[in-house]
Amino acid sequence: MRALYQKYKDKGLVLLSVSLDDTVEGAQETVKREKMDEFTVVMGDEKVAEKYEVAALPLNLVIDKDGIIRLREEGPPKEEELTKLIEELLKQLPQEAKSPEKR
Repeated sequence: MRALYQKYKDKGLVLLSVSLDDTVEGAQETVKREKMDEFTVVMGDEKVAEKYEVAALPLNLVIDKDGIIRLREEGPPKEEELTKLIEELLKQLPQEAKSPEKR
């Protein structure tokens, strides 16, 4: 994920991690342990887990600009599949949305 983020961050890619840890401290420890510096981390709860049918972690979702889930996979991300999908979705962004200062 780190390589994908570095490659596409200036084109509009944003990585978001929803933590299901019980505490902010737990989430911070996970970020540190997993070296997730490129992610924006927000706290989730059982409602989030239910809504997205989280059965295993990690759960990787690619959500397009319209909020539609384009990829859902459990376990480690498959980089080749993610790269292809991310490239396709980034081509659909308006030019002004691709500029990092607009995000």
